[in-house]
Amino acid sequence: LWRLDPATGELAVVADGFAKPNGVCFSPDQRTLYVTDTGSETGAGPADPQLPRSVYAFDVLNDRRLANRRLVYVADRGVPDGIKADALGRLYAGCADGVHVFCPDTGRLLGKIHIIGCDGGAPNLCFGIGPTHQSTLFILAET
Repeated sequence: LWRLDPATGELAVVADGFAKPNGVCFSPDQRTLYVTDTGSETGAGPADPQLPRSVYAFDVLNDRRLANRRLVYVADRGVPDGIKADALGRLYAGCADGVHVFCPDTGRLLGKIHIIGCDGGAPNLCFGIGPTHQSTLFILAET
């Protein structure tokens, strides 16, 4: 995982040790950074259950460094692809059976949003902005 400082142009590695890092998002207060690792989807045949299908959290220190890597969630279907946090801090990850919603502190699955008629899962998602759409979730589905 790289960090680019736009003021100086400095590009630096802030975290490593992933099999296949994919999605990234901040908590609403920007004190925690979440990263998905989709390593179990090798692209060469069936998924490897021994490889990651996980979401990790990092504390953000001094707006520059990451520390305290910890496992937050392991997907039970597919891999957590795109990831977003809502205004209350709940995490939403696109997975093989739709969107998994889970608690950032405990990793407890709060629910799933199933995409009916979609066999490819939900690789990415986003929330709208502004007072009209900030709680509206837009989901990209693969078919």
